[in-house]
Order: sequence, then structure tokens, then C-alpha cells
Amino acid sequence: IVKNPLNTATDRLAFSLAFDKVHWVMNEAGKEIQFDSRDGKVSFKTPIPPNDSSKLSIRYERKFSAYGRSGTISEKNSWLLYESNWYPQFPAAVENLPRYSFDVSITVPDTLAAVSSGALVENTDVAGKKTFRWKSDTPVFALSVSAAKYDIKEHQRENVRVVTYLYPEHAVR
Repeated sequence: IVKNPLNTATDRLAFSLAFDKVHWVMNEAGKEIQFDSRDGKVSFKTPIPPNDSSKLSIRYERKFSAYGRSGTISEKNSWLLYESNWYPQFPAAVENLPRYSFDVSITVPDTLAAVSSGALVENTDVAGKKTFRWKSDTPVFALSVSAAKYDIKEHQRENVRVVTYLYPEHAVR
């Protein structure tokens, strides 16, 4: 969901994104819209009235090499930090960093678990793969994901639920 905080309407959006290929951009009605993608930027026309929002969907692909600093995908563990630019980010001055609400699904082999910010709202297991859906309606500055063989423990203390995801060798037995 993209919010327009301005008092005037906008009809063009641009964001940075690390991609190998952008397949499509769709508007809220599910209609593909024309876009331009080059030099780590994706831009497109979509009208957003002042102080309103619009839901956009983007299908893209990106390969990450093993053991990079801000993004790694390997058989043992994987992580994508926000610095890897793996999701669309709108440019802003440092003192006015944009914040995002999100709904992200991460599919991994069924031997792994995927973790992100927000709340785990769905966890499905189909044909040797697990999909974890994480969602936050509270805007956050940065979104990172990780996946590994975790020892997952849930704790409840009064009205606070805490879930820990540790490598098995680091878990307390």
C-alpha cells in the first residue's frame, strides 16, 4: 500500500529495487500497468489523490550470491536485510525516512522456517515447501527476512507472547 502524504495529487511513482527482472506491476483492481525498470529504479503512472493511498502489487525476481553482506541465500540459512534493497523503497532524506506497512509471504523448503517483522498470520505446508506470511499494519522503517533450521519456542508472560527463533546449537536445552 502506497500512501500519498502530500496535499496535491500525484500521478507518477518511482522507487528503488534490486532486481534482475520485473515481470509486472498491478493496480488495486488487478490490472497491469505500464512501467519502466532500469538502473535499480522502477517507475510507473498511477494516480493517487492527496492524502490517500493505493494498493500495488509487483512481481519481480532477484538472485543473491552466497554470503553477501546484506543478502545471502544458501541451503543452511538465508537473510535479506533492508540494505540489500530486496523490496521496493521510496527515496527520502535521512531525516524523513519512509515507513511501510507490509504483507509478505516467504516460501522455503519444509525443513526451514522463515522469520520477519510483524505478526505471523499464516503458515502453510504443501508438497515439501512451507510458506510463512508475515504482516504488519504498523509502518516500519526497514523490513528484513531470514530463513534457517530454527529451534522455535513460544513463551507467554501475562499478556505478552514471545516467540524465539534460534539455531539449534544455540538453544538452551
